[in-house]
Amino acid sequence: MQLEDYFDFQRPDDIRLKGTRVGIENVLYEYLYRSRTPEEIVSCFSSITLEQVYAAILYYLHNKESVSQYITDGLEREHEQWKQQQLNPTPTMLRLRKIRAEMEADKRKKWDENGDVEYPEPRGSLVASLKNYGRTRKEQIKINQKGIEMLRAWREEKLTEEELEAARKTWEMAKTIIDENRSRKLFS
Repeated sequence: MQLEDYFDFQRPDDIRLKGTRVGIENVLYEYLYRSRTPEEIVSCFSSITLEQVYAAILYYLHNKESVSQYITDGLEREHEQWKQQQLNPTPTMLRLRKIRAEMEADKRKKWDENGDVEYPEPRGSLVASLKNYGRTRKEQIKINQKGIEMLRAWREEKLTEEELEAARKTWEMAKTIIDENRSRKLFS
């Protein structure tokens, strides 16, 4: 049996394990980015075999450049589709967003009306670290108002392209440092 016989090449942008709806990108994501063993990967997908997982990994190892490009293109396509969905939500999605906003408004209203919520009694050494224990929600918000305002400002802040690129570079450096200090790599 040839290695390619393990796959259905449905389109240039859709390679699946033969007889399943599982794309090779799903198996490789678990293997490359979650550092899962082939045995662990089989337990994630009910319709694939250990032999198919090994075939997907072997196919990747023999065709690293083209498979990496395939995965990159797929991620870019998914991101574009997500952006389109955010810009043009379906009526159902609009209704769900409205319901979520109403539920959160109700929750905030309850917290504002009921400022003296009962908290469970902490145990052990935890008591010393709870500086706001015993205060009402309104008192805690008043004490932490500057921090809350700072977080709101950060959430609403628009970054320039240079700031976004600097943040991306910092994140890439952080991923590298994290992976250098782990036995099972998270990001590489």
